[in-house]
Amino acid sequence: MNRKKIVNQFGLFQHGRDEVTELARVTSIKILDDLDQLLSKMQQDQRKVFLNFMYYNFGALMKYLLYRAGESEGRRPSNHEAKWVQDSLGILGRTLDHPRLQNKSLVAHPYNWNKEDIEKLLATINRYGLNCYIHGESEYFPGHTFKVTLNKR
Repeated sequence: MNRKKIVNQFGLFQHGRDEVTELARVTSIKILDDLDQLLSKMQQDQRKVFLNFMYYNFGALMKYLLYRAGESEGRRPSNHEAKWVQDSLGILGRTLDHPRLQNKSLVAHPYNWNKEDIEKLLATINRYGLNCYIHGESEYFPGHTFKVTLNKR
């Protein structure tokens, strides 16, 4: 499968809707061209190490870019939060990695969950009458975490 076909699945080669999205498209293609040039000079084993390392670096770069755009706002929860926030953090513990309070919502960015984590979340939602939104687009560490938002109904 060629590069254009792979990235076209994500709309990279479609022209931007406006000046800003077109600039993002052109910048992305330049980065891709630079990476292709680097990879072409490496042995297969070197490429594997390089790409594994870059996978995490791209997550960190996206976090920084989203932070610069104001997407990673909020503050750490304190001991003086509403009862549902304190109890949710107490019950869910490590399940709510990287918790922040944003606009009356508790937002977390876990790396992975198992069945027990989901059961704890459901019990907490039901106990406190919370809304819950789970999304794959996490600004904490894109590509590595998902986003969970809890707030009162």
